Amino acid sequence: MANGGVSDAGNMAAQLSDLFLQVSLAADQARTSIPNLSSDDAQQLQSTAEQLDELSGQLNAAAVQQILQNIQPQLDSIVQATQDARDALKKVKDIQKAFAIAGAAAALAGAIVEGNLSGIGSAVGGVVSAIKGDGADANKASSASGGGKGGS
Repeated sequence: MANGGVSDAGNMAAQLSDLFLQVSLAADQARTSIPNLSSDDAQQLQSTAEQLDELSGQLNAAAVQQILQNIQPQLDSIVQATQDARDALKKVKDIQKAFAIAGAAAALAGAIVEGNLSGIGSAVGGVVSAIKGDGADANKASSASGGGKGGS
């Protein structure tokens, strides 16, 4: 999520979210690797790690909120495409079509997370194309949005 171009505030919140999650994980790792740690100290370190994890989630939510504010004009088409992908995947009988729809949806999510405003429209089109069965357009949209590989 920290790779997006949505806004400095959104990017900073995402970067901090990632960093605090890493600190939380490191605190948990320290708890299990420090020899002769008392149970009280282990409990305190675990509690602090859990608090850091929760704060990481709150920072992540702030970053998502910033992204959602910036994609507001495209939100209706994003929601519709996502719902259509969900519905199509529930009914699909062909594995290649399932891959195409899921991949196009992942590309859309990646464009959103990256804050790739120009790629979002292409990715929405890719979802629609994948649902209709036009895999070439879905793959093109996946490439245009970075393939959905942004993020934390």
